[in-house]
Amino acid sequence: MKKYILIFVLAAVSSLWMMSKAHHFNNDYLPLLENTSWTSFRLHIENPDYVSVYTNTGDTIIGDKSYRVIRKTAIDVYMAEMERSAINPFRGRTWYLYEDISNKRVYYYNAYYQADAILYDFSLQIGDTHPVDASFTLTDISQIENMGYVRRQLTFTDSYSNKIFWIEGIGNSVDMMDPSASSRSESDPNKIICVKKGEEIVYDTGGFYNVTCESIQNILDKDPATSTSTIQEELNDNTPTKVIRDGQILIERGDKTYTLTGQEVK
Repeated sequence: MKKYILIFVLAAVSSLWMMSKAHHFNNDYLPLLENTSWTSFRLHIENPDYVSVYTNTGDTIIGDKSYRVIRKTAIDVYMAEMERSAINPFRGRTWYLYEDISNKRVYYYNAYYQADAILYDFSLQIGDTHPVDASFTLTDISQIENMGYVRRQLTFTDSYSNKIFWIEGIGNSVDMMDPSASSRSESDPNKIICVKKGEEIVYDTGGFYNVTCESIQNILDKDPATSTSTIQEELNDNTPTKVIRDGQILIERGDKTYTLTGQEVK
């Protein structure tokens, strides 16, 4: 009797798991901004272990529209291995993004023009021009499976056969906040390592140069110098941020506010 009960339970669990997988497969559009973090590895000659972590920290209102706040944390893995502060506060940055889910487009708020600018357009069809870099044309639309999710992949190609890969719900395969970054080959180390939705990893490329989703999270969790509070303090102290106040673009740096011409606002 116990054997049959166990078989029934396993069958039920398997059925629920398959239903969950089917949901991932059948989803018409996987939104980019439902995710909470993106970890991207970029190979630099001067700084060969440069990792960007983009974190979805919540919402803010600009004008009458709600935007997602995306903050970048720059991590030097080599410095972490030397047991020094791995955060580079001068490379931190903040973006304000808006996603039009019905039209499969993602925009960022351009503070200079006080208007939205296109970041991604997943409604494009083969033959359409890349919206950010007109030298690339959409040449292929395919599907890829990763972590139980099937996603549309858009491939853009230029006249030199360089390619840009957009993945629905993930962004550019190189760097989420760089929609025109091209990938030279499948072994190119410049790529997104992983993407999370809450605690769930929804996209994982397995890492590169011993840099993985887990290793970066360990740096953020275990190194006191890279704790969340310290990261934010460093960003606030060293990184200027554009804000809109009473229709005027202002720059905040630390506890002071300035106009675009450099005059302090009391």
